[in-house]
Amino acid sequence: MDEWFVNLEVEDGRTLKGVLKVPEDQALKLKESPLVLRSTGEALRPVWDFQGTGDDGRTHVTLSADLGTEFQSLTLELPQGLLDENQSLVGFIRFAGEEPSTILVVPGGSTTVKRPEKSARDESVSDSVIGFFKLGVTHIIEGYDHILFLFCLLIAGGTLKHFLVVVTSFTLGHSITLAASVLGYISLPSQFTETVIAFSIVIAALLNIPWLKKRPSSEDNSTLKSRGFLAGGFGLIHGLGFAGILKEIGIEGSGVAAPLLGFNLGVEAGQLVLVVLFFPILSAINKWERRVAFLTGCSYLAAAVGAYWVFERLGVIS
Repeated sequence: MDEWFVNLEVEDGRTLKGVLKVPEDQALKLKESPLVLRSTGEALRPVWDFQGTGDDGRTHVTLSADLGTEFQSLTLELPQGLLDENQSLVGFIRFAGEEPSTILVVPGGSTTVKRPEKSARDESVSDSVIGFFKLGVTHIIEGYDHILFLFCLLIAGGTLKHFLVVVTSFTLGHSITLAASVLGYISLPSQFTETVIAFSIVIAALLNIPWLKKRPSSEDNSTLKSRGFLAGGFGLIHGLGFAGILKEIGIEGSGVAAPLLGFNLGVEAGQLVLVVLFFPILSAINKWERRVAFLTGCSYLAAAVGAYWVFERLGVIS
């Protein structure tokens, strides 16, 4: 899902400045039917400046507007047809001296952000954590490549111990690089990261085939270690993918504690929900006499999907 990203800041209590990052082939839509901004209910007339295509392959559009002396809230509205049905506007707005607040708007929808009170610093931090928590949950639930990789890690079945080792290893791996990337310690090209994420699905799926021929037990330490290392190793790459959305909307460097904490907790919560759903289903399948044939077929299908994404992200196919 190719999101639209927005990064807004309110300076001196009334000056709004920001950047929109939109897919290059949709930039014309923004010119024909621009995003609607309202200050305390009154329509604004922002100044739009199309900057051209950035290194991320998106058209960067700056905006500025005077919110007025009576400014109490900012509303963003997405006209019908501006975004495709499977897209959304994701980003944040930061008021001077406050934690950023998340923005998530679906096509044809709107969102309103209230101007924070001067005495509401603690409330601002908690709202930021909650907002980015929701963004983290949304990101993992809608991140089909991350879900498919997690499914491939768990599909070979095994005991609850195997599930815990795999999920814990994956969590540790992606948490490390998520934090390191957002804090500015690691930076890799987005195309490389997304391609390796797709490749990780192919590897995990194909490695399932020999594992499926034996029913792992809690004493099968070689299989347990192999799956743990695979989950943790590729988890490092998936963490860079998770960080991508935060960096796209401008959350990186210093002063990112609340957004990073909230987003990571949201990712973990969404992942936990998926594992809770996967476990009883896979446990039931593992009692089926045709489990090996069925899950082997699922693994080949997952590998094919992963391979398609690899070539798509390399630009070989579109």
